[in-house]
Amino acid sequence: MGHKLKYSFLLTLLLVLFSLSNICVAQDTSSLASSKSKSLVYDLFDQIFESAENAEGALLNGSSNERPFQFFGWHAHWLKSSFEQYQYDLITSVSFYGIDVLPDEGVIYFNDNGWSNPKYELLVELAQQEGCNVLVTFNIKGQAVQSVLTDSEEQAYLINKVKEVVSGRDGVNGINLVLKNVPLGLRSELSSLMKALSEELHAMNKILVVAVPGIPNTKKYDFQTINEYVDQFVMQGYNYYPSKSKTPGPIAPLRSGEVWGDYNLELSVDGYLKAGISKSKFILGLPYFGGLWRVDTLNGNLNYTFKGNPRFGHIERQLDTLIAVVYYDSISVSSWYTYVGADNQRFVCFYDDVANLRTKINWARSKGIRGVGAWSLGYDRGSNKMWNLLREHINVEKDLNLSNDFQPITAVDLSKTNLASLKCIMIKIMQQKEVIIVLVIMLFGFVALGCIKAFMAKDVYDRLLITDLLTYFRIVGGIIILVLIGVVVASVAFYSESELNQIYGEKSAKISSDTLCKVILYLGFIFIMTTSILSWKAFLKFNKDIP
Repeated sequence: MGHKLKYSFLLTLLLVLFSLSNICVAQDTSSLASSKSKSLVYDLFDQIFESAENAEGALLNGSSNERPFQFFGWHAHWLKSSFEQYQYDLITSVSFYGIDVLPDEGVIYFNDNGWSNPKYELLVELAQQEGCNVLVTFNIKGQAVQSVLTDSEEQAYLINKVKEVVSGRDGVNGINLVLKNVPLGLRSELSSLMKALSEELHAMNKILVVAVPGIPNTKKYDFQTINEYVDQFVMQGYNYYPSKSKTPGPIAPLRSGEVWGDYNLELSVDGYLKAGISKSKFILGLPYFGGLWRVDTLNGNLNYTFKGNPRFGHIERQLDTLIAVVYYDSISVSSWYTYVGADNQRFVCFYDDVANLRTKINWARSKGIRGVGAWSLGYDRGSNKMWNLLREHINVEKDLNLSNDFQPITAVDLSKTNLASLKCIMIKIMQQKEVIIVLVIMLFGFVALGCIKAFMAKDVYDRLLITDLLTYFRIVGGIIILVLIGVVVASVAFYSESELNQIYGEKSAKISSDTLCKVILYLGFIFIMTTSILSWKAFLKFNKDIP
């Protein structure tokens, strides 16, 4: 009979391990909201595992900050003189954004947005003092994109303007090219433009940096070809939930799970590298802004209206004055909060705080790419948090030598390391409500079945009738432990109805669904409690008495 019980326990253990492995690879099924208790637990996990993961990464790749890492930043012209506050010793390249290339009845014209103003000589001077490169962004919009790609005269006009700008002010190292909405069917023409620009700039000892959208499109770009001509690519890794989005979501999700749409930073970066862009030329741009949606209720349904992209500095000041809880989503590595504005109007805002950006920077480093960037410098409005993050976590590279001798660190999939896998399991256990219920019932259910099976043996039954005070204390202690586990799991795994009401305003199908899950969980624990005494006593006795 002892052997039979051992087999039952072994079966239980195998099923538990199998369930845990499935939890780690399961997709997240959490909704828009994460509870406050989840946020606190995630923060605790991040603190516990961060230093350990960095140490683990150092063992695999050398020191995490040892290899120089580039930092690229735009200065938007509407931020005026905020460039005077930038810490240029932490920037590899700063690009003035920018000179607009616009269509006008079949021809193009330029709006320099103040670049010719003498005040920008100070920007160049401040950058040069710290060995920071200065670029000028050419932002080609609308029909002007097709004009410069298909009309040789317009293309020549653009190239001449580029040469005039980079030679017109000492200290300008090149241009950053932005093409808005490249038309289909002009793939080879785009490659020809890159080639022509590259040849002209390289002849002047200047560089060509091209901004690419957050979602790679190989039908419009021949990345393998233009990789030969372009000195650096900056991926605009944001606006995955843009103004046209009908639901709120993270601006720059690291991963999506089953919640956050089809694309994310991980898929985008992998897509560009697979399409032919060299790691030595790849910069991941990250947002210094968030996304704001107004929440309305119409006919009992929630409706969301995009209201803009608040800057990091504005979000920080707002959180200092609001009574709001900041929530954290572990899949996208994003934060969000809700608040009530004027006229009792409700809003939800997604953004990346410093901790989220740190995680994404470390992830980018693990991919072996050249660096990260920010849209836009100055959006922190005088806060030092972002600069301190760079100073602590990046050994900033100042040399723009993009030769083929660049040796990226060996890319490591952090999700496959032991520590990250353990963290993954712990977080997923809290997120997968159905799995928690099944796992708990499976664990205690099979233990109970094993004990019931053991009770069929008369010698076992007789031995269990022999009790003492210590045994009873052990039984009571076991029950208390089970109750505490139940309380912790229930409080962490589920939202309360009051929390959901705070988020959504009224009861909805989401609340009733969560309530049902709670009922199922509590019924499961009632079942556990009815079998716990038998299970506890059985294991105590069997370990001692059954051969």
